Amino acid sequence: MNLLVSCMGYDGGKSGISAYMRAVVSRLQNQGHTLTLIVEQDAVADFPDCKHITVRRRFAYGAAGFLWHLFALPFYTRRLRYDCLLVLAGNRRYALFSKAPTVGVVHDLSQYRVEGKYDPLRMFYLKKLQPWLVKRFDEIVAISQTTRSDIVKHWQVD
Repeated sequence: MNLLVSCMGYDGGKSGISAYMRAVVSRLQNQGHTLTLIVEQDAVADFPDCKHITVRRRFAYGAAGFLWHLFALPFYTRRLRYDCLLVLAGNRRYALFSKAPTVGVVHDLSQYRVEGKYDPLRMFYLKKLQPWLVKRFDEIVAISQTTRSDIVKHWQVD
């Protein structure tokens, strides 16, 4: 398959999500898939055997990263032919529309378990907008049974 893979949120291997991204990319390559990765410039060297779409650092995190995925990423799926768009950190990154089927990986919904974890504006986004946006994915992958249960309970997604 020809896959477009969002590795935004990769932090040079410092987090569990980065380790997860490296492992998934390696596994997909070993299975013979053709990958184009969406990464920040400083992550290109960590994925030397892939094609890359590089995103400026200012569009990698926070509101700018969210908006880039929501509005800019879909144009890559329309302009180039991909069999699937895979978003490896799908908790906060969504494509509003995509020509390719989309799969989002959700790592946790800690905002429902840790009181006061985020400020009120972020909590509004996480509890009101995110449940609507996650339904834009054609498929959702939960990394644990707890995350799966939280998705079903809090987002009313099967």
